[in-house]
Amino acid sequence: MISMTRRQFMKTTAGFAALSLPGVGFTTNEPDVMGPVKLGTTGISVSRLAMGTGTHGSEQHSRQTRLGMTGFVDLVQHGYESGVRLFDMADSYGSHPYMREALKEIPRDQVTLLSKVWTRPASWAEFTTAQAAVDRFRQELDVDVIDIVLIHCVIRPDWPELYKPVCDGLSELRERGVIRACGVSCHSFQALTAAVESSWTGVIMGRINNSGTMMGGSPEQVSALLRQARKAGKGVVGMKIYGGGRTTDPQQREESLNFVWNSGAVDATTIGFESTDQVDDTIKRMQRIVPTALGASG
Repeated sequence: MISMTRRQFMKTTAGFAALSLPGVGFTTNEPDVMGPVKLGTTGISVSRLAMGTGTHGSEQHSRQTRLGMTGFVDLVQHGYESGVRLFDMADSYGSHPYMREALKEIPRDQVTLLSKVWTRPASWAEFTTAQAAVDRFRQELDVDVIDIVLIHCVIRPDWPELYKPVCDGLSELRERGVIRACGVSCHSFQALTAAVESSWTGVIMGRINNSGTMMGGSPEQVSALLRQARKAGKGVVGMKIYGGGRTTDPQQREESLNFVWNSGAVDATTIGFESTDQVDDTIKRMQRIVPTALGASG
């Protein structure tokens, strides 16, 4: 009898077909825990859990890229086999070439790719236009379309005016089908407020956890604002669920996940995993938390 590893099976036609059948696949989560869920009114469906690739990421490096190419690809592969379908990248993380290799192991049409443009002056990158940045991203990833592109690390409350040329450029790319949705990654409460109020914003990445770590506002203030965004049809991806890696105690992580998923404030959450064990741990916690949260929301 010929035996196959899960990766070998996934690379066969039978393996890909199996994943599309209801109830079939390698995920161990309960039904609907991982999704898919609609991301606002973007027309994009994602998994409730995204894999971040930028823990302590800057100058085109992160803890995920420091795993090396093999370690990175193995981690993404494990996430995919566990039900993750949304992968969170950025130019500043340097994760595009690594994800390009990972896409040789997982089907592109089964995942949502999210990346971010860095528009402020930096020694490692010179931003010119949204068109130039996204064209480079597509080359680095070897894909025709990037599903979601965000303006990265927005802080100022006047960002819609400050970055209007970038917003217009991303809108044009969306209209041309080069990207499917655009928005902002917010790193201040003031920027988040502006993102909720802006008619341009399709997707918001906002910081949320139960302790207020790295949030710029209280958990109650932030969750109320993100609920307002969802009500307006914007897709919301929560970040800093574990306080940017600062929340290491298992019980604290459980409490943060419980708060976030019971807040009704997010469509999905992104977490920067550094090992397969961390992926498995979070999914197990979501198996306990998400069904109850969904039931409470009706």
